[in-house]
Amino acid sequence: MAESKPIRILCMEDDPGLARLFQRRLEREGYIVDLAHDGQEGLDMCAQMSYDVVAIDQAMPMYDGLEVIRRMASQGPLPPTIMVTGAGDERTAVEAMKLGARDYIVKDVGGGYLELLPTVIQRALEHQRLEDAARRAEEALRESEERLRILFEYAPDGVYLNDLKGTFIDGNRVAQELTGYERSELIGQSFLKLLSARQIPKAAALLARNALGRPTGPDEFVLRRKDGTRVPVEIRTYPVKIKGETLVLGIARDITERRRFDEERERLIVDLREALASVRTLRGMLPICAACKKIRDDQGYWQAVERYISEHSEAEFSHGLCPDCMKKLYPEFYEEEESVASGSNGSHDRP
Repeated sequence: MAESKPIRILCMEDDPGLARLFQRRLEREGYIVDLAHDGQEGLDMCAQMSYDVVAIDQAMPMYDGLEVIRRMASQGPLPPTIMVTGAGDERTAVEAMKLGARDYIVKDVGGGYLELLPTVIQRALEHQRLEDAARRAEEALRESEERLRILFEYAPDGVYLNDLKGTFIDGNRVAQELTGYERSELIGQSFLKLLSARQIPKAAALLARNALGRPTGPDEFVLRRKDGTRVPVEIRTYPVKIKGETLVLGIARDITERRRFDEERERLIVDLREALASVRTLRGMLPICAACKKIRDDQGYWQAVERYISEHSEAEFSHGLCPDCMKKLYPEFYEEEESVASGSNGSHDRP
């Protein structure tokens, strides 16, 4: 674990004896103490070194304590500063506090104030620590708010806030594009006014669910934009608490392209079904005559097989004769064909 950095203190005191007592007392507490013997020297040392605490005596040559504080404040934020005054000079201490001093201590004749110094310095350091922590928290909050603002403003979907009556409180860039209204026009307008009459009951039901702390969506609506055109959107809502008030965070997505795609898909499905319906196929058991090979159709009529198949499929016929029918119907031609075929194959009759 890293060791803590030692606390460095500057004491501006023109009395060498008091300055030395100041230094010894604080060094016993573990502080590092530098001494300046007038206002000018103290200003020069502050310009060259960063001090955790500066104790300034009011009565000094060159510049008094108030002038030193005034000049230091003009150069930037003061370090924790303690004004050291004489008895009865509380008015000076109050003025020093107005200029930015953290605290003050009054010298007493017996030197008792030296015993109080560690407590006053510790109190000044604690106040500074709290201020630094508060400043860091504020900076972190600002950075967080800036990140959220960027996310809100440049989200790809419309992001908006409305109350439980549907009145817009804020809307990002895309929300303005979806509605056609500038932010100044959108704020204070009712979401319900962007809907047709038949959509209002649905939207009101969603607001009622939001009032019960329930998110909604996705739900589809058609928004009527400022110029009268319409845009289909998909909306999700989330109840949120802001400064104790329940508001609704809405996210609206333009689904124009998605609807166009869905319509195109449906059209293609219809076309495909029509195409499939027009394709004629033969299936099931077909009654066929064992002798003449005619087929009986659904009305009970007997049809030649080629006619039946042509009517119930995309098939076409090209007629010819198989070898068996050729032999049966035209035996003289069959024998001649067989003789020619045998000769062409190189066969010879036996002697």
